[in-house]
Amino acid sequence: FKTALVSPVLTAHPTEVRRKSTMDREMEVASLLDRRERVALTADEAAASDEQLRREVLTLWQTNLLRRTKLTVLDEVANGLSFY
Repeated sequence: FKTALVSPVLTAHPTEVRRKSTMDREMEVASLLDRRERVALTADEAAASDEQLRREVLTLWQTNLLRRTKLTVLDEVANGLSFY
């Protein structure tokens, strides 16, 4: 490992393709749940948090797993850049 080089590699066809919209919703749900565990919320804040969580889960549930349109090269570039 002394001479090993580790660097990110972008490929045209990743082994696991997931829509950014799906990943964004999952991250938002995780963030909301994390906040609920870390912060003592007032009753109004808890109700607002419940509503926001409900909306995020509903949006995630209704998001198509597959695209209905073909990606363009610019879509691929924007998707790759979104990770950095």
